[in-house]
Amino acid sequence: MVTLPRIVQSSRFLAVAAVAIFALLPVHPFVAADEPVLRLRSFPPDARVAMLLSGDGPRRVLAGEPADGGWRVYRNVPEGAVLELSAPGYRTGRIHLVTARRGTAEGAISVEERLLPERGPLELVAEAPTGESPKSVTFLTADTVAVPLLRAPGIDLYTISEDRWGSATLLPSGRLEPPERWAVDGGFVEPLVLPRARELWISQMTTAMVHRFSLPGGEWIAAYPSGGGWPKVLANDRMERFVWVANWRGESVVRIDRTSGEIMEEIPVGGQPRGLLLSEDERALWVCIFSSGEVVRVDTERGTVTERIGPQRGAARHIVRSPRNGRLYYSDMYYGTVNIIDPDTKTVVATRRVGPNVNTIAFDPDGRYLFVSVRGRNNPESYLVPGPEFGRVLMLDPETLETVHEVYGRHQPTGLAVSPDGRYLVTTDFLDDNVALYRIGTATGRSPLR
Repeated sequence: MVTLPRIVQSSRFLAVAAVAIFALLPVHPFVAADEPVLRLRSFPPDARVAMLLSGDGPRRVLAGEPADGGWRVYRNVPEGAVLELSAPGYRTGRIHLVTARRGTAEGAISVEERLLPERGPLELVAEAPTGESPKSVTFLTADTVAVPLLRAPGIDLYTISEDRWGSATLLPSGRLEPPERWAVDGGFVEPLVLPRARELWISQMTTAMVHRFSLPGGEWIAAYPSGGGWPKVLANDRMERFVWVANWRGESVVRIDRTSGEIMEEIPVGGQPRGLLLSEDERALWVCIFSSGEVVRVDTERGTVTERIGPQRGAARHIVRSPRNGRLYYSDMYYGTVNIIDPDTKTVVATRRVGPNVNTIAFDPDGRYLFVSVRGRNNPESYLVPGPEFGRVLMLDPETLETVHEVYGRHQPTGLAVSPDGRYLVTTDFLDDNVALYRIGTATGRSPLR
């Protein structure tokens, strides 16, 4: 079943309508019914909070009491109040407390919200809810998005729709599911679009299977054993004869015949593989080893690892190639870095820390910018519990790795993809079951990339 979007917004996202209350504290009897309490955590943390007294007229600035974890406590905030959040360099946003209050230990409700940059090349145009734990995301076409779900039985689909004024919406358009014997186990991780074959492949970690769907209809075709435990990232050759699979628990990469599902070869890589990238001449498969932080080069003709690049400690996660200069870029979650490999010298030639728990990286089609999802600091209890901060989405200059622009995501931005025409960026917030759509402009924000 597909639910309606949580909020479908224009570029005025936070300045319109109401913003949902994201977290209600456990229910307890009211302690002070005449003193409603609001707990607020904003990003940026120092955003000013004011209460609108009448429409767009007078405002009363509220003074909050600091609390643990970056929260601020506001007392005597009436139900239905409209609050205004503002900070230098950000667009003013509004929160409409329309949710009925429930009693808590403090008689409080809790709200987390972000502000968007006042200007810049990433413009948030829409958000929508997803099934539980959206692990990744891809574009099937320039206006169709697929979101594999780690804790739900399939892959959510969305359609991007623009009106004649340029406002965009992100509308749920269905869910792809394999047969029930596999769907009930969830665990859908990474997508692979095969344009020539008009197919979508999805890895399913919990069943050690990879699933094959037709495009554009999304009919399930077949499921093939991945050849190892916990399959993650998939990659294909140029002619789409084979699909490579990174098997996390198997500590190997496997080559599968696309049409028959037959396992053609299995290559041990000496650690837990995640990101995969086939070289342009298809003689090398570059593999991110999450358990060591290395990037290994697999000789695809000999079926062996020939090079191990990078530190002996780390968590190499995702790898892509620059469309402009052919250099390789990979993310390391342990160090929070983005790194550049020269494939000719097989050495790391540049490294920059961009934030805690760096995840997915992607180029726009022209290679002008490198986009990065940064999950943010983990909760000390578990990374599966919302942490002390929202994550961020960054645009980097590929030459210097300096940040050109950044926006706050929500809890744990993880999946990230750029549309084939370079107009849109889509991201997923893993712990908030959310997908967000951004329009991409130039570094000045004046015109689209393409």
